[in-house]
Amino acid sequence: MSTVVIPILVFQRTGSAAQTGVVTALRVVPYLLVGLIAGPLADRVDRRGLIVWGNLAQGASMAVIPVADAFGAVPLPLIYVASFASATAFVFSDAAVFGALPALIGPARLPTANGYLTSIQSVALMLGPALGGLLATTIGPANAI
Repeated sequence: MSTVVIPILVFQRTGSAAQTGVVTALRVVPYLLVGLIAGPLADRVDRRGLIVWGNLAQGASMAVIPVADAFGAVPLPLIYVASFASATAFVFSDAAVFGALPALIGPARLPTANGYLTSIQSVALMLGPALGGLLATTIGPANAI
């Protein structure tokens, strides 16, 4: 959802395609900056903790936007920081998920589990943006976040 809603929010607030592109890029940059660190770190620490803390960090960084919106217009730098922080937290938790799966289910069931995960991700990639667009239209993009 945030992949669609955050750019809508930025464009709504700024009217700038360039600013919208910047916030979209900020959601990809963490893969380049910390992607190579996240995998080895996930192998060396408690994966469950990394997943939980990563998800909490994602939620907290995104929650800042509707809270700030409740007190007035959300400043663009806040949207940038929240988007970057959320994406960075996701990179770490995602690395931990991929490392945890084989340990949880064993190598014999790994192909089936990967198939299920891929299916779930595909459904989320289809429904998430649609739901995000619907919510952004009905309750506003800041509240949809």
